[in-house]
Amino acid sequence: MKCTLRKREIIKNEMNGVYIRKKPMGFLPIPTINGMMTTPQQGGYLSKKGVLSVFSPKFKGFILNKLTPVLLSMIKVLAVSYVLILVLMYFFQRNLLYFPTPPNTDVNEQTISFTHQGETLNGWVLNPGKQNAILYFGGNAEKVEKNTRLFNDKLADHSVYLINYRGYGQSTGEPTEQSLFADALYIYDQLKTKHQTISAMGRSLGTGVASHLAANRAIHRLVLVTPFDSITNVAQGTYWFLPVSMLIKDKYASWQLAGKITAKTLVFIAAADQVVPPAHAKNLVSHFTSGQVQSITIKEARHGDISYYPQFKWALVDFLTKT
Repeated sequence: MKCTLRKREIIKNEMNGVYIRKKPMGFLPIPTINGMMTTPQQGGYLSKKGVLSVFSPKFKGFILNKLTPVLLSMIKVLAVSYVLILVLMYFFQRNLLYFPTPPNTDVNEQTISFTHQGETLNGWVLNPGKQNAILYFGGNAEKVEKNTRLFNDKLADHSVYLINYRGYGQSTGEPTEQSLFADALYIYDQLKTKHQTISAMGRSLGTGVASHLAANRAIHRLVLVTPFDSITNVAQGTYWFLPVSMLIKDKYASWQLAGKITAKTLVFIAAADQVVPPAHAKNLVSHFTSGQVQSITIKEARHGDISYYPQFKWALVDFLTKT
């Protein structure tokens, strides 16, 4: 049977000797090598001998031969890139956790310093000489001295210690989980004979330090502001594509310490917190002894502005001034 096809509707692959139909021309019958008829609407590859189906072994082999080297190259690039990310995350992870603040000498409060493990920890003491004291542990990028007005206005009957972590402010050294834990215990031990009671208050990263202190020393009251259950869990939510639990050095697993804490505890949760999602704070609370924790969720509050809300200040003062 004879049939004609317009040249512009067939593209010839010179290397493979295959004609490829570019545009449909209607239901013009075309003979195949086995004598059967087909149409352009049925698609396929038109060889010099007839139509080569896209489902044929020959076509599949052609595609695999062309694509396999490309796919293998892509897999190699992705694998190398992933390994590189793992290496960078492991060695530079503390740069993503700690953001040391610069020294600030423009603070009109009494300075205080402690020397521990060869490092000097500098900070300020507000209202010195009071019977009751508060040890404050700041966030990972917080200037602790910014809290002077809050404590002076609302808790003037407490001596408040605002001590910079290692590497923060004028303190020396490098911050790590174990060094911050050890420093907190040391500072408490230096102050316990000077005050009748010592309470601990931590914010964000500082909640991990305050929790560790409360689990290992006799704390009067514990205040946790935008806390987490563990840094591992928070980081896993952010870096979901990485095996965080295998890489992370500073875990700050506060949920594991909750059962050891006996002090009455107040937890502030920011409902709009996008840094530490509220679910992490709620999980931490669930690990405390029933009835031990007073939990307050402030609607619309975010991770960094929760202390600006009047509800925060009222609840904080009421909790810390209870006998």
